[in-house]
Amino acid sequence: MEEIRAIFKQIGKDEIDEFYEDLVFGGFIDSLDIINLVNAIENKFEIEIDLEDITPENFYSFQTIRELICKSQKK
Repeated sequence: MEEIRAIFKQIGKDEIDEFYEDLVFGGFIDSLDIINLVNAIENKFEIEIDLEDITPENFYSFQTIRELICKSQKK
């Protein structure tokens, strides 16, 4: 989870940690933040996230983001 927290800090969302849930619909991140997260995740983990996986549900919490990363690493 530290790696995900570091990515949030990288995109300027220092206050968000693994205890936050409903990041999108709770108003903590928006569509531009998701784009920045996707770019940062792809660069850090050297993966490619499929377009169909870039949905609000996959950015609900640190856990769902972690699951997305794991899924993308298996491809």
